[in-house]
Amino acid sequence: MAKVKTKPKQANGLTVVIAIIIIAVALFAYYKEQEKEAEKYTALNGIFTDEVVSASTDKMKIHFIDVGQGDCIFVEFPDGKNMLIDSGDNGKENKVISYLNELKVKEITLLIATHADADHTGGMKEVFEEFKIDFCLRPFVYYNGENKSRFEDTFNVMAAAEKSTSCKTKTYEAFLSGILSEGCGYEYFDKNSDFEQAFTYQGVQGSYSVDFLTPVNSAPYIGYADANDYSPIFTLTYSDFVIMFTGDAEAVAERELLLGYPNLPDVDVLKVAHHGSKTSTSTEFLNKINAEYAVIMCGVGNKYGHPTQLTLERLVDVNATICRTDLQGNIVIEIDASGDYKFTYERSASIDDLTEGAPEVEK
Repeated sequence: MAKVKTKPKQANGLTVVIAIIIIAVALFAYYKEQEKEAEKYTALNGIFTDEVVSASTDKMKIHFIDVGQGDCIFVEFPDGKNMLIDSGDNGKENKVISYLNELKVKEITLLIATHADADHTGGMKEVFEEFKIDFCLRPFVYYNGENKSRFEDTFNVMAAAEKSTSCKTKTYEAFLSGILSEGCGYEYFDKNSDFEQAFTYQGVQGSYSVDFLTPVNSAPYIGYADANDYSPIFTLTYSDFVIMFTGDAEAVAERELLLGYPNLPDVDVLKVAHHGSKTSTSTEFLNKINAEYAVIMCGVGNKYGHPTQLTLERLVDVNATICRTDLQGNIVIEIDASGDYKFTYERSASIDDLTEGAPEVEK
C-alpha cells in the first residue's frame, strides 16, 4: 500500500510574530546598552582624546595635600590637564583651595570622589564653587537623605545589588548638588573608566594612562556592605612609573582585585588605603604589587589610631619606604619622561618615627 504523503506542518502565524517581536526587543535592548556604553566612553574620552596634544613640560607632579585625617590628591599632567582625587574633610576646604590657588589652578579637568565619606568629600562644595570642573567620576552610592526628592531618579540611582549601602549625609548631598550646579559631565566609575592621553614635548612623544581595576561590576550592580569598599583601586602610569590609588578600599575590595587580576603590575608608589587602617593593605595584596614607596594620608593624633602598627609592619616586611602626611606634611612626587621620580616633603621625619604606629584605640 502506497504511503500517503503529508505536508509539513507550518508554523502558526501568531507564533512567528511573537518570536519576531521577542528578537526585536532583545536586539533593541542590546543596542541601547551598547549605545550607552559608547556614550560613556565618549564622554570621558572627549576630554582625554585620541589626538596627540602638545605639552609645555615632560614632568608630571602628584601632590598629596596634608588635610589631616582625610584624602586629597592633586595630579598635574604634562599637557596641562589635571585630576583632583577627593577633597579632605569638612573644615579643611580652605587648605585645599589655598593649595590649588598657589598652583594657579583655575580649572579642574577631572574630579574624582572615591566614596561618600566626609573625610574624602568634605571640601567638594567649595571646590565646585571655586573652580571650573570639566568632568566628575562619582561612586555608585545612593543618596538616601531627607532631601533625596530633589534629585531625579536618573541622577540618584538606587542599586540593584543585594549588599549595598547608601549615604544620607549633608556632605554627600552637597557633593551631588555641586555636580548639578556646575552642569559638568559625570559618570559612575567602574573598571571601564580608563583613559589615556598622548602628547609631544619638544618633538618627543609621551603618554600617560589611568586604568581602573575595581569595581569590577557596572551600575546598578555595584554594591558593598562597607562604604569604604566603593573606593576604586586604579593605577596611573607615566613612562615606566606606576602609582596605585586605593581610596579607603578594605579587604573585600582587595580580594576582588586579586581575584580579578592575578597578574597585577609592580607599582612604584602605593597610596595606602584607609589611612593605614589594619583592615586594609593585606600582606597578600602587598606581595602582589611590590610597592617601593607607600604614602599614608592621616592626621596627627587622630581618634582612629591610624596608621596602625600592624599595617606599618606589613609595609616594612615588603621593604616599602613609608611616607606620611601626619609627620611630613604635604608630599609631592615629580616624575620625568624616563619614569624617574623624586619625592619632596614639607617636613622631615626619621625612619623610626615613620614606622611607629599610632596608639592603639580602645574599642
